[in-house]
Amino acid sequence: MISTEKQILRVKMRAAVQGIEGAASRSRKISHFLCNAPLWKAARVVFGFVALPGEPDWLGGCLPTEKLIAFPRVGENSELSFHSASTFKVGAFGVSEPVGGAAAPPPDLVIVPGLAFDRTGARLGRGKGYYDRWLGANPAVKTLGVCFSCQILEKLPAEPHDARVSAILTEQGFIWP
Repeated sequence: MISTEKQILRVKMRAAVQGIEGAASRSRKISHFLCNAPLWKAARVVFGFVALPGEPDWLGGCLPTEKLIAFPRVGENSELSFHSASTFKVGAFGVSEPVGGAAAPPPDLVIVPGLAFDRTGARLGRGKGYYDRWLGANPAVKTLGVCFSCQILEKLPAEPHDARVSAILTEQGFIWP
């Protein structure tokens, strides 16, 4: 069963990133690659995420003023919506969510978290399907998975509803499926 295989991989990947050595330095490299990428430079509206422990701080701790950066909030129907805000509170599953803030216009780029990715753009999320549902409803948007290089696996189990990303960025650079 695929979901059992995914659950085992989730446990393995959480352990792999727990206290990852040099996470701050690796995050700075990711942020540097991102800031110099044409897809970033061309984007005016970017949907991103607030990093959890073990996830890269892809923004490098600062929000660019020339872009609208919006962050996800889980709604009553377990749907993701993205809002620009400067204040956050801990929401569902310990994830920081924007407080208030206007609903963001459609994005030029979505920065997608994941526990693991493979070189085909397959993504292993945390298991609730929030991003898969949002991305499935918005298939034309450009997506960039962001993770540390130890989170790139040879092959991930995938189901038909699992959304793939357009590209992946690690501290070693971009991967274009």
